Amino acid sequence: MRTLPALALAALLVGCDMAQPSTDVNQDRIFTEYELAYLGEEGVTRARTQFNFGGPNGTQLRLDGGAEVTFDGDRLGVVESIVNLLFYETESAGENLGGTFRYTDADGNTFVNEAALRPIGFPATLDPLDNDDPYELTWTGPAVGEDEQVGVTLFRIGTETELAVFAQRTEGATSIILTRTQLQNVQPGEVTLVLTRERTRDADEAPSVGGSVKETYQAPHQTVTVTD
Repeated sequence: MRTLPALALAALLVGCDMAQPSTDVNQDRIFTEYELAYLGEEGVTRARTQFNFGGPNGTQLRLDGGAEVTFDGDRLGVVESIVNLLFYETESAGENLGGTFRYTDADGNTFVNEAALRPIGFPATLDPLDNDDPYELTWTGPAVGEDEQVGVTLFRIGTETELAVFAQRTEGATSIILTRTQLQNVQPGEVTLVLTRERTRDADEAPSVGGSVKETYQAPHQTVTVTD
């Protein structure tokens, strides 16, 4: 696993005043969020955790007093995102379909949670999208499972602007319909397709306030032409 160097971590911590030390709160009231994500476009697997007081929308916490979190034995480093959220994170090159999060709080209590990913991918060939017709995209990989969602998002190449978003939540489904209603709003030209499988569930082991585990697999992006 790759963690950020100590000097980089120190720089990222500047401005993290919003995060409260975890020893300031009741350890049994720390809500734990875990995420394992494979990002196919980047070719990396990311393990990430976040800690909040009282629930998922509570005060952000910075672990101290001997508290720590690891993934498959590797200690996660602290990272502040551009929206001022405090995460603990590590990345590894390539595809890692599963692993174990282990969180130990300041009182010495340990919570263990497994995360497992189910791959998804685009078909070998993609026909152009006609913005006046629906398009059925059949993915490679397992059907939609319990509490899972498969999503397709269209972006204009070179931008981060969403042009259309489609979701498939029906258990057992193996395809997703890109509806005519939304495709009509997409101007002709090349677009980027992002295909993601996602599942969020309750943590197996957590403080009494609870926790969650999110499992995300994002296929390498594909480019397709939209016609009219």
